[in-house]
Amino acid sequence: MKLKYLGVPVYLNGQNFYIPSLSYVDFKANHDFLVSAPDADGANLFEYFDKLVPIIGHAVRRNYPDVTDEDLSVWLDMTTLPMAAKAVQSASGITPVAEGE
Repeated sequence: MKLKYLGVPVYLNGQNFYIPSLSYVDFKANHDFLVSAPDADGANLFEYFDKLVPIIGHAVRRNYPDVTDEDLSVWLDMTTLPMAAKAVQSASGITPVAEGE
């Protein structure tokens, strides 16, 4: 498969997925959320992740249009979800903020 966009590799479901930047429209729509620090407190963390999966999905589908958010919810785990989030952020030109910033 030829990729449409350059991306950061994240290993999911037995292969590397090259996660590109968000499109301008998706970047603009999600900018405030992407530059915010997650609240690492229990249920709030799950709410943060629930909002993050569709954003990761927007980026992933630029190269892999058949991947659904449901697929990502199964494939991502507590190791790969932060990796995928950082891939989206860095590919989109955002430096993730540290907790407390």
